[in-house]
Amino acid sequence: MSDFKIQFYCNGLSLKILLFSIFLNVLLGSKPIIAANQMVSLEPQDLTCNLGDKIQIKSIYSTSDDSKTFGLGVRFHFDSSKLEFIGFSDILQSPPIANESIPTYDFENFDEDASTDQFVLLSWFAFSESFPYTTMPTTLALVAFFAISQGDTSINVSFKLLADGYSGKSSNATITILPPPPELINCSPHSGITAGGENVKILGLNFTSEIRIFFGEKEVYEINVVSSTEIVCKTPPHRSGIVDITLKQGNYVSSLPGYFEYVPPTSLSYISGQVFPCNEELISNTNIYTWNYGQIYGQAKLLPECYFFMTHMPGTFTLNIFSEGYLPYVQNIEVPEYQAVEVNVLLQKEIHKIHLKDVIQLMKYLSR
Repeated sequence: MSDFKIQFYCNGLSLKILLFSIFLNVLLGSKPIIAANQMVSLEPQDLTCNLGDKIQIKSIYSTSDDSKTFGLGVRFHFDSSKLEFIGFSDILQSPPIANESIPTYDFENFDEDASTDQFVLLSWFAFSESFPYTTMPTTLALVAFFAISQGDTSINVSFKLLADGYSGKSSNATITILPPPPELINCSPHSGITAGGENVKILGLNFTSEIRIFFGEKEVYEINVVSSTEIVCKTPPHRSGIVDITLKQGNYVSSLPGYFEYVPPTSLSYISGQVFPCNEELISNTNIYTWNYGQIYGQAKLLPECYFFMTHMPGTFTLNIFSEGYLPYVQNIEVPEYQAVEVNVLLQKEIHKIHLKDVIQLMKYLSR
């Protein structure tokens, strides 16, 4: 004979009814009473995201016998070193009697998983067997987290409250947190000769030694990862024309559409000149670049005797020269094809303060 689990109720009449039910089952040779399940599943059950991503898990509720009950209490467990709880949203409209959205440490290991250390709780209660007040399956809530550390982790479910005669059954969610994806932001210069072999600085985010760089369809084979935000590479040979710069790492792709132009060696233009007043401080603190349509097209540094030189594509550009202690120099220039443009610049010192008494004395002196 199968074993029977008898739950004693405070109400004596309920106990008598339960014992009578068991007696009838034994007398009539029926199968023992099998408890139904209150079921909570998490979707998606397998999720891959990147470090820093916001993720949302949907909790779905139903019962195995499709019956309404008096309510439910469910915990959502997580590893706080991998996931940061953000909050609940779209909570089932039946008013919950408990919405514990401040994470609690799971000292009793309710989900029987040592890798999780905190949980949040939602509970519902109805005065009649009417929970939930909608058809099943239904969404209990969306549970949101930030991915704060890479690696594998899980979000588990355990039950704090179950209706009489019901057991809890759940399915958990497994989360894989990958490093943040690399991203391209800009490059300099924006043009080079078709023969290739020229250095190009590429700026971006989350660069690693695993990245691959392409100019158009040609892959770069000489890459120096200076930092997580800068790489320097040599351009591969390519036919003339405008190409995309593309980064690939595993299945992830980032690109700068139309950011680089290959030109025949004879079609390069040049910008050159000299900056005054020339001194060692000026040489070390000066930044020179050309700008157009929100992009940097050329950059140069001051050489000895304050000369500067850069190859350039033809067109109309803004020449910007900035040096600490001097007023910014900004000039629109036209760069003809096949030609060199010479721009000599006299920088003006910044005037930090003009005292009123100095102005008065100067006016008195000029009026003599």
